[in-house]
Amino acid sequence: MMDDSLDQPARAPEAPGEVAALNAWLDAQLGRPLVLLALRRAGNDRLAGWRAQIAQFPLVTLDELVVGDEPLAETLAQVAQRDPDTLLVCDDAGDATRAWRAALLNTAEGRNLFERVEITLVADGMTRAIARRCGFEDGFAADQPLAATVAILAREAVTRAAYRRYGSSPPCYL
Repeated sequence: MMDDSLDQPARAPEAPGEVAALNAWLDAQLGRPLVLLALRRAGNDRLAGWRAQIAQFPLVTLDELVVGDEPLAETLAQVAQRDPDTLLVCDDAGDATRAWRAALLNTAEGRNLFERVEITLVADGMTRAIARRCGFEDGFAADQPLAATVAILAREAVTRAAYRRYGSSPPCYL
């Protein structure tokens, strides 16, 4: 999975969308469970449909962290300790929570979470374009089938794993 022109890992191949093929692809490409961590505020449960579908994916874990009144830095420290492949920020897409999302992204940037975790926005009617305009790496509609979401997130996790294995060279001291 190396890109000869740049001598760097290339993007992972696209993951299949069918459940059985996706499970086999995950096992072959990632070789470990894909860890998804949903971050949501109390009363904002967008993932009921995905929780109902998660049993189809033995190599995918979907954990949740409910945000209370604690500072975002503490919450994101918990996220870092859990070391997920993807942080699913479950929130409304509207303007009412824009300040909270911006503070979360700023705190995540300050803690270098973007280097370790794909941070996505999950909301009703969410699209990739809207999420990216909001500063997130990706975005998904809460009612989107889980298989389609897992296929996208798994490809990103495989690509990131390849980049981590590739690493960087130590500095040369002459």
